[in-house]
Amino acid sequence: MVESSPDPTLARIDQVLNDNRRTETLFIVLAVLLGSALEGNLRDVPYIPMLKDPEPRQGFLHPAKFSELHDAMPENLQPILFYLYLTGCRTTAAKKVDWTQVSFNGERVEILLRAEQVKNKRPLLLPLPDKLADALRKTPLKKRTGPVFDATNLTKAFRKACVAVGEGTWRDPKNHDAGYDGLMLHDLRRSGVRNLRRAKVSEDVAMKVSVQQVQHRGL
Repeated sequence: MVESSPDPTLARIDQVLNDNRRTETLFIVLAVLLGSALEGNLRDVPYIPMLKDPEPRQGFLHPAKFSELHDAMPENLQPILFYLYLTGCRTTAAKKVDWTQVSFNGERVEILLRAEQVKNKRPLLLPLPDKLADALRKTPLKKRTGPVFDATNLTKAFRKACVAVGEGTWRDPKNHDAGYDGLMLHDLRRSGVRNLRRAKVSEDVAMKVSVQQVQHRGL
């Protein structure tokens, strides 16, 4: 079990406090520069304490536990979950991989990451492991258009699966909208990078695979 996810409400409060502090500072600077009478009123800026930043997440998902989580996911979402865990890429980037990038070469299935999808702007051919390759082969030819990976209700299904395998909890089991604590999709990114390194993939290649860009167009 990894630590609880940061409370988005607290993060928003912290953002507002930062915005307020910046606004007050700008008013003082303007007052000084313009010689405004406001200078006297704003000389003593009220102290606004800032919320402590949450501790960096440290969770990793071991292969055996991932296999359990993978099997607990709906079948249509298993391929994208596997891809995220394999590559460590961002969810947004995975959603933008399309079928024109997939090649079936005999027993091999590969995804060609385009130059605009890779940090160093150089295309990268990514061979897929058998389990993920088999999932793509099962896709009917008439459905091999548009995005490769189905991500319908991914976050909701992921949290439900995490709870089922003991990697997450609902704050209120009767009301899932009340919040969730546990493994997050972004934790697969950290695990994926570690998996690449353990497989003795060079750090340079690992970064090319994991730091897939999300701003490309035409997909």
